[in-house]
Amino acid sequence: MAGESEEWLGDWMKDRGTRDEMVIATKYTYPFKVHEIFPEETILSNFGGSNKKSLRLSLNESLKRMKIDYVDIFYIHT
Repeated sequence: MAGESEEWLGDWMKDRGTRDEMVIATKYTYPFKVHEIFPEETILSNFGGSNKKSLRLSLNESLKRMKIDYVDIFYIHT
């Protein structure tokens, strides 16, 4: 499952209260799976490639899975 390791890491940090002691990195890989988030009728022209909208959606989903407010490093892997 995509993002499963982020969920594990988020749970681990939450249980220990160690977020401020960690340097957290995650990555964006094209294409972000917008079809899993938005209904079929959504216009997807702004979601292709490494554009701002796709990057932001990917980052927000990672933050949600890890239950954190920010990452220290955000890699772009294309």
